[in-house]
Amino acid sequence: MCSRCTPTWSEPWELAVDRQCLFTGIKRVQDLCKVLQLPTVFEETAVSYFQRALQHPSFHLVSLEKKELLGGCCVFVTCRQHNWPLMMGTICSLLYAKQELFASVYLSLQKELGLSVPALSLADLVKTHLNSRLPCQAGLLRCCVMWLPWPGFGW
Repeated sequence: MCSRCTPTWSEPWELAVDRQCLFTGIKRVQDLCKVLQLPTVFEETAVSYFQRALQHPSFHLVSLEKKELLGGCCVFVTCRQHNWPLMMGTICSLLYAKQELFASVYLSLQKELGLSVPALSLADLVKTHLNSRLPCQAGLLRCCVMWLPWPGFGW
């Protein structure tokens, strides 16, 4: 994203700069969704959140680093709202971000946009992950057994 995003558009070139920031950010959100192989509806929701966030005064004067994390936070919020098994650490790794900074941007986004984000329990995370990733007909127990290491097999 560009570093010249400003809250006011008094000059035509400033409007072009803000549009460039928006388009660059949207592209980053879309790319992140593609890397994570998320459904199209997730991508659309994350882009919508990103657009809303950039229009919100609270995000006009934040640092470039935080604006770059904002797109990842929008993807993370969308995944949480759909109980998609995605961890904060995964997005931080993809964005080369510190988890503390990502968490602060995430909490700001949630507060400023008034987003309802359900907590994801470990049981829900495992269940969703297994149901979405493994073609298992015999149920959750059989899937979990397949994931257990063989006795004596060292990692």
